[in-house]
Parts: sequence; structure tokens; C-alpha cells
Amino acid sequence: MLLSASYVVHVLSALLWIGAVLFVASLYLPASGANGEDLGWTLDRLLWITRWTGVALPVTGLYQVWLLYPLPRLIGTPRGHLVLGMFLLWGVLNGVVELGVYRARTVDGSRPSFGAYMSKGVGVDGGFPREDADEALAAVRPYLTGGAVLSVLLGVDAALLAGGLAAL
Repeated sequence: MLLSASYVVHVLSALLWIGAVLFVASLYLPASGANGEDLGWTLDRLLWITRWTGVALPVTGLYQVWLLYPLPRLIGTPRGHLVLGMFLLWGVLNGVVELGVYRARTVDGSRPSFGAYMSKGVGVDGGFPREDADEALAAVRPYLTGGAVLSVLLGVDAALLAGGLAAL
């Protein structure tokens, strides 16, 4: 029962996260027109989704690995390689989103401490000032474009695992 619950939490968290990254990168950013208020709000929500799923995904994923993948199976089978690849893609995507939002947050020259950034997120009250919005958009765009590519790769990896293509 606990394994099934971990699958539900894992899959729903992954769908929320990669869906949010794909939405922001492919639909919101191109159409935003650098509205500072909306950009700040959107990046803040994306950051919090990334952080919450950044807890749920490794906890449930490591639980599943612990139950289903003894070390020889994890490192010695195609299915294990897909699991390791998923973990790697997850880490890189998490870093790319965090770094992109941080770059957008600091276009005004401010450098919040690590603790302040982690606790406050984007932390731009009322959004980005109009003069910084274009720059913030330009700063975050390449990171979220890369994040969209990584999200697709994560989806492909998950489909291969779910479809049993690597059932060896």
C-alpha cells in the first residue's frame, strides 16, 4: 500500500513540476511582454513548485529505489540506468530552474544571501520594476528553455520505465 501511495505522490509531483516548467517556458515567457508584476508572480510560483516537488520526488523516488532496486539491479540493468538517468535529470532540472530564477531575481544588482533567497524566493514585492522586467525576462529565458528540454527528457525516461521498454 505504501509503495502504491509513493507512486501516486511521485507521478503527480512530477506531472505538476514538468508541466509547470513546460507551461512557463513555452507559453508564458513568449507571451508575457515582460510585465514585471506577472513575471515576478509566475517565477515565484514556479520556484515554490520546484522546491515542494524537490522534496516529494526524491523522498518517494528513493523509497521506490530502496524497495525495488538492489545495487546490482540499479547499476547493472537498462532499467536501473533509466532510474539513475532520471535522478540525474531531476537534479540538473532543479538546478537550472533555481539558477534561472536567481539570475532573474538579481538583475537589479542585489545579491540576497543564500538563506534570504531560499526563504523568500523571488521576493520582489509587487513584481519586477518595469525597467528590470525586460532584463529579468532575458536572464531567465535560456534557463527555462533548457528546463523545458530537460522536462521532455524526464518524460521520455518515465515513459520508457512505465512502458516496460527496459524491463530487462
